[in-house]
Amino acid sequence: MSMSVGSIRTGNPPAPSTEAMITGESVMAGLIRAHDWSATPLGPLKGWSETLIATVNLMLHSPFPAVLLWGPEMVYLYNDAAISTLAGKHPQALGASYRDVFPEAWDLVSGDVEACLLRGETPIRDNMFIPILVDGVLEDHYWSYSLIPVYEYERIAGVYDAFRNTTEAVMSVRRLHESEARLKMATDVAELGIYVWDMATDSASWENERMYEIFGRTHEQGPFKGATFMQEAIHPDYHEAFLKAAEAATAAGKDFHFEGMILGKDDQSNWIELNGHFEPGVDGGPGRMLGTVRDVTRIKKSEAALRTGEKLGAVGKLAASIAHEINNPLASVTNLLYLARNNDDLEQIHGFLDMAELELRRVSAISNQTLQFYRQSTSPAAVRDGQLFEGVLAIYQGRLQNSRITVEKRMRATRAVSCFEGEIRQVLSNLVGNAVDAMQTETRRLLVRSRNGTDWKTGRKGVVLTVADTGAGISPRALRRIFEPFYTTKGIGGTGLGLWVSEDIVKRHDGVLRVRSRQSDVDGGTVFTMFLPFTGPAD
Repeated sequence: MSMSVGSIRTGNPPAPSTEAMITGESVMAGLIRAHDWSATPLGPLKGWSETLIATVNLMLHSPFPAVLLWGPEMVYLYNDAAISTLAGKHPQALGASYRDVFPEAWDLVSGDVEACLLRGETPIRDNMFIPILVDGVLEDHYWSYSLIPVYEYERIAGVYDAFRNTTEAVMSVRRLHESEARLKMATDVAELGIYVWDMATDSASWENERMYEIFGRTHEQGPFKGATFMQEAIHPDYHEAFLKAAEAATAAGKDFHFEGMILGKDDQSNWIELNGHFEPGVDGGPGRMLGTVRDVTRIKKSEAALRTGEKLGAVGKLAASIAHEINNPLASVTNLLYLARNNDDLEQIHGFLDMAELELRRVSAISNQTLQFYRQSTSPAAVRDGQLFEGVLAIYQGRLQNSRITVEKRMRATRAVSCFEGEIRQVLSNLVGNAVDAMQTETRRLLVRSRNGTDWKTGRKGVVLTVADTGAGISPRALRRIFEPFYTTKGIGGTGLGLWVSEDIVKRHDGVLRVRSRQSDVDGGTVFTMFLPFTGPAD
């Protein structure tokens, strides 16, 4: 018994079976065991050297793609993770020569393979461009690999190749760079400043070059800090507005928007539009704000020029109306004076002079309304609805009579509203003028109304002024664009600026200008309503 055991312990172990030489249950382990190796330069599996067997098993158990090129013929062996790189070539690639498996890549990799196999070098490549045939179609691919020589009795017997297909990673980086280039091009063209604001440190963690240009800041001054940003950059007149916008966005974790003036180079005041998108931090942390800044000074100046142009245009239209209104009473005065001069009856002369005086009073009333129309004050004043409407209707009296338009007034507002009277008269004048132009039907009625009202979106109380006409109405398509600058339905007769300027004036009064319309030849019409919030004392 003891001799038997001793003989087992000291004798040579039995030769492993062919199945036991290649270990594991992977797909390629099974294929290697079943392959007819006698038809290859490696010969039958049972005749393989221990080095070859050990290296093949190492390759098969690697979780990463790996191949083994053995002998001068570079017989090709690979593991399961490498199967996906052999579309159209698996499993016939097993046991073939590497040059026959990838002839399309040989010219690109032959130098590295030969350096490893013949000279024992260990080439390493990252993201190397190597096109390969995939199902018979040549595709562009990128690879990272390292070649390791496998020694057997002081000679190099093979090459172990661990690799990765990095095509998607390379293309992702390329797409990212292209996207960044397009973004940079877009921001450069749009002259956008871009920033990343770190809530934890309350400072800008990144800014592009345009940010420095907009704020007149140098790199030596470093990024803005929250504690000094307002004092250093925002115009003092806009400190309160900026603080409100910042506090609202920070407290609610919402997007940030601010439009106001900043102090640029040499204390020059510029207009900016600043936007930010809030991104919450990980696990409820402070988060960050990603945003853009745009210098809108030129836009503001252009808008101001357009408003001035529209005002001048309105003045021109009013001048024509006023000239028409004044011409009639002046003609009457001229005739009455002629009659008085050529009459000897003192009583009749007094009658002619009284009539002339009435006509001159009419001229004086029209002149007074015109002065009130464009007399600007430095601060808003309390004005009643009747004052606003009467001044406008007096200017348009002649056109209304000549156009056979009936004016229906209903003034029910009980409180004055605080506003810049000249600006609100300009809005009402534009609305009345448009209404007169729109009425070409038989029934021509202009309705002007006022009442106490509520802006239901904000709950504010105020006055609602209404101008309605019985014209043909406005199409839904035109209605959607009615407040856009330069959009007009009057052809060459309109500038497309009147309603745009009117809406801007109402907004600056914290009000709202709305419109609704119905198209019909029988009962069509358009209704404009202007809401102005109360800021003056009750009557």
